Amino acid sequence: MDFDSVVVRGAAVEAAGKILEHDSNALPQNMIEMLIIYLNDTYVYVHKCAARAIRHLRPSNEEEATNIAYRLMILDRAYEKDPYFRQELRRALLRTTDVTRIY
Repeated sequence: MDFDSVVVRGAAVEAAGKILEHDSNALPQNMIEMLIIYLNDTYVYVHKCAARAIRHLRPSNEEEATNIAYRLMILDRAYEKDPYFRQELRRALLRTTDVTRIY
């Protein structure tokens, strides 16, 4: 697979998000780590897809939830002039930090 390609990365993240929509525990840890890293990808398509996918993820521990929340807050600040995407980010942030969903 060509992970240098923005389109390939974005499509992979979208596919992972679709899997998570159906089962929040379906992805192996290395794919979850990929999603988290892609929250800070320099390409808009990739980090927006990652933020949308992460909304369906159930963090496995407090450290993972904190890491995701931190990265989502960075994106929230970067998109301060985009109220629609910020709304998506905040939904993801709320779901990530919901202690009834963690672990």
